[in-house]
Amino acid sequence: MSHSQTNALNPAVHKADFSHPGYQAMHRWFGQSYANYLILPRVQLQSMPEEWQQRFASCLREFTAAFAGSEQARSYQVRAIDAEGHYVKDPVPHYDGGRARLPINTTGHE
Repeated sequence: MSHSQTNALNPAVHKADFSHPGYQAMHRWFGQSYANYLILPRVQLQSMPEEWQQRFASCLREFTAAFAGSEQARSYQVRAIDAEGHYVKDPVPHYDGGRARLPINTTGHE
C-alpha cells in the first residue's frame, strides 16, 4: 500500500524513517514509554511565559491544520491515577477560566 492510499483500519499510516531528522525529536521525547498520547495540564501551560505560550499555540495551530479532516474521536477523558493504578484527585489545580497560575521551576532547564 502506498503512503497516499488508506483503509478504514489504518488511514494513511506508514512506517517512519527514523534516519530522517524530522522523525527523531518526538520519538526521543517519549523515550521508552508506550504512551500513545501526550497529556498536558492547561493550568501549567497557561503559567508559562507569554512568549513560550505564543510559540506553543502556533505549533498547535500548525498541528491541527496538518491533520484537518482526519478522523478523530470527538473528545477524550483523562483521569489521574496513583502508582498502583487507583483513581485519585488530580493534584494539578483547575485552570479556573484562565485565571489560575502556578509557579515555574526556573532551575534545571535544558
